[in-house]
Amino acid sequence: MELQNYLGVYVSRDQAAAVYLGGETGSQVLGCFSVSTAGRDDAGYPALAAMVAQGCAQRGWVFAETALAVDCSMFMQHRVHSEFADARQIGSTIRFDTEETLATDISDVALAYEVLSSSERGSQLCVFTAKQDILRQIIAAFAGHGMDPVSVEPDIRCLSRFVTDACAAADGQPRTLFGMLGRTSGYLVFSTSSNGKPKAQTPGRTFLIGGRQNRQELLGREVVVTTAMVETTDPITRICVYDTARQVDSALLGQRTGIETGEFDVSAAAGGLDVSQQCEDAVAFSIACGAGFGLSQKAEPVDFRRDFMPYLGRRRRLEKSLKFLSISIGVLLVASSFMFVLGVRFVPLADMLALIMSAPLIVTALSPALLGEPVGARRVIACLLGFAGALLVIQPGAGTMQWWSLLGIAAGTTFSFYLIITRKLAGSAPPFVTLAYTAVIGAGVMTTSLPFVWVTPAPREAALMVLIGCSAAAGHYLLIRAYERAPAVLLAPFNYTELLGATLIGFWWFGDFPNLWTWGGIAVIVVSGLYLTLGERRARA
Repeated sequence: MELQNYLGVYVSRDQAAAVYLGGETGSQVLGCFSVSTAGRDDAGYPALAAMVAQGCAQRGWVFAETALAVDCSMFMQHRVHSEFADARQIGSTIRFDTEETLATDISDVALAYEVLSSSERGSQLCVFTAKQDILRQIIAAFAGHGMDPVSVEPDIRCLSRFVTDACAAADGQPRTLFGMLGRTSGYLVFSTSSNGKPKAQTPGRTFLIGGRQNRQELLGREVVVTTAMVETTDPITRICVYDTARQVDSALLGQRTGIETGEFDVSAAAGGLDVSQQCEDAVAFSIACGAGFGLSQKAEPVDFRRDFMPYLGRRRRLEKSLKFLSISIGVLLVASSFMFVLGVRFVPLADMLALIMSAPLIVTALSPALLGEPVGARRVIACLLGFAGALLVIQPGAGTMQWWSLLGIAAGTTFSFYLIITRKLAGSAPPFVTLAYTAVIGAGVMTTSLPFVWVTPAPREAALMVLIGCSAAAGHYLLIRAYERAPAVLLAPFNYTELLGATLIGFWWFGDFPNLWTWGGIAVIVVSGLYLTLGERRARA
């Protein structure tokens, strides 16, 4: 199984924390560090991004994707009501509803939101607003260092994801409020239910912390305000606190609120990693980790970027890969055809056909590794039966092996990769696009040889060439559609049926009546196809 690593980054105005995730689930914390531009002449987001990129390079971190979480000083949080419960309708009217609620122009503002509750009367939303210019600077800074972020989320949303994952909160467990005090920001987030939705209609709170403020008094005041906002049908029964500055006494907080209070162990939540030795601010680490969890867990992000500057990196990589694969199948098909035509000049046609018919066997052998498709005894037997039938039809000579026969083996191998890549493209590119790439590349490559071998065809020959082209195009189109709908290893034995068509055409067109060996081979090929088809049907049933 292919392992993917991810990078989660928390960004404030002068600080950043990076967390490296990987392992089998992609959510194991492999490392972390923090950087700061405080006291530096080159302070700013480009400097932070450069320091994060340098830290990743020094540690040898290689990751597939990056997610950012921005500090609460960069955005504002609002409660907004929507008249709709449908997600599409909410998305199409969210900007209007927010502008109406705030009574101000938000044309230069990026929005991110999550639905807190829905009913017949509409939906309650938590909407985050941030200046597009600031977010654009952050995105450009990190993209410029090879860390183009897939998503840019509010820090409180990422922190909520982290504590939920760490505590594995579920319905029926005590309702918990997490109070997390970082270097300059404070957060109050709720435990979530097993489906990831908030248990109450209160999304959590963020607040800034001044350098001279009493952190104990500040947290106590914010907890009292927050608990008063929670529905009485689902009250807070436990508080977990963590303070980077170590100035909050959980016992005193419990006495003030009358709610059971304990400490939150960030290192234990991080899988035993000693966070304090690698990050100056464990809360910043928690936020960055939550941002990375959004990628590894394929969670729906509360994403600022989606509103004004959608991430296109994955789409561009996909388009580039599809283009490369489409060009590759054109080159492979031309190469296979060229080697076959060249080979029959030196090797008997029957021998070349036998060698190129090795393609289905190669597809069957390589499908588990290259396509992740199971083979199974039934498919192997069907493929071997088909190959045996093909040999009976072709009846290759038993003479000494010629070096030119390697062209037949190469043609079969090349054609097998053509089939595998065609299966790889299934569902990603329209059949006519794949077919067009094949035709254009084939025409372009073969046209270069025309000045050396051109012979003007007679009208009948030209008509036959057109018929060949149309038949080939139709055949390849049907082949592409087949590989869209079925595994390559299942279709591989059916490649031998082309010999049936060739035998019938030879009899009708050239008067070549099949001999006893040919009829026997045809029977074996038909049996192999029926065996595979009926076996697969029984397996599905």
